[in-house]
Amino acid sequence: MSFIGGGSGTGAGGELSVAEEALISALNSLATTSAGEFMQKSGAAAFTNAAPGAVSTITVAAETTDTSCSVLFVTDVSGALQPKTNTNLTFNSNTGVFTSASLVATTADINAGTIDNTTIGATTATTIVGTTITANTGFVPDVNDGAYLGQSGTGFSDLFLASGAVINFDAGASTITHSANTLTIGGSGATALALGANNLTMTGSLGATGAGKLTKIWSVDAEFTNLPTINGGTLATALSLSSYATLASPTFTGTVTLPTVQLGEASIKLDDTLSGDETWSGITTSGLSGVTTLAIGDLIYLNADDSRWELVDANESDGYDKQLGIALTAAADGAASEILLFGKVRSAAFPAFTVGSPLYMSETAGDVTHTAPVTANAANRIVGIALTAEDLFFNPSNDYIVHT
Repeated sequence: MSFIGGGSGTGAGGELSVAEEALISALNSLATTSAGEFMQKSGAAAFTNAAPGAVSTITVAAETTDTSCSVLFVTDVSGALQPKTNTNLTFNSNTGVFTSASLVATTADINAGTIDNTTIGATTATTIVGTTITANTGFVPDVNDGAYLGQSGTGFSDLFLASGAVINFDAGASTITHSANTLTIGGSGATALALGANNLTMTGSLGATGAGKLTKIWSVDAEFTNLPTINGGTLATALSLSSYATLASPTFTGTVTLPTVQLGEASIKLDDTLSGDETWSGITTSGLSGVTTLAIGDLIYLNADDSRWELVDANESDGYDKQLGIALTAAADGAASEILLFGKVRSAAFPAFTVGSPLYMSETAGDVTHTAPVTANAANRIVGIALTAEDLFFNPSNDYIVHT
């Protein structure tokens, strides 16, 4: 800072007096050299440079009406600095709203406040963590198929949708729509529910609404705990009504109980090829064993004395002229066994068969043979025909001849 004389002194003609010129010369010698210095009087006619003193406190007053207060700031963290303001930084003392053109914060704690008209993570993606996040309109990814909802290991616990909600796939190609406790699968495309090798478990009904019905059902293996209702009636009724129920080549497993079945121009067909020993295809009944050990493949008869099945032979003893059967399951005395009355059977207990030849009741109890008995008082009674070298068509004749 410098002081320069002029034409406004107190000397003759407005010139500076000798004393004034001496003062200006002294002041110029004290010109400050550093920002913030000032001159202070140190004696009767002497001045010296001085550095600014530190200000520890200032006196302020409460302000509650100004809506656009300027916020003071400095350009460094310490030193003799000038306070500054900027229009990008204002404070409303009436509402307590702090306004900034931009804010970068390492940590922000907003308690019960709002963030309006703001995009978070527009430039650099970030994570938002909150207890409850409320949307007035919706959550939208930045691009189509550009974000997920939940992830493996940190999935959502529950999903709540309002009545009438729609789950929309591929812009309406497939939809799941809720209405009145019903979920409807639809969409603009040919929508199908593909389960693959998985199961669909349900306790309600499967069918079309109103008067409509399912047009077709394809099933490789259908199991029913209870008999289904067909055309408003029971399966028992439907099986006798060819116009309502058609069973094309069905396969049943286990025990199937049917009512009277009326055949049209059709047949009841036995299994073409038995799969192995101790297998059968035909008409069976249950009965109690009347011998100590009843083996699979034994030829047996129904004893009228105790209504049990016992071994039979061609000798003229009790049984040769009675109801015959083939034991299908082994049983001890008094235990239940399954018995073939008519049909095909294969057993390891049988001898090798000659295809097309008859088989007789043997003189050995429980056996069948291709050789007709010739012993006196032995009965010749055909019990079936050999269909293969292993398979017997069991169809016992009611006629027999006794040798004399």
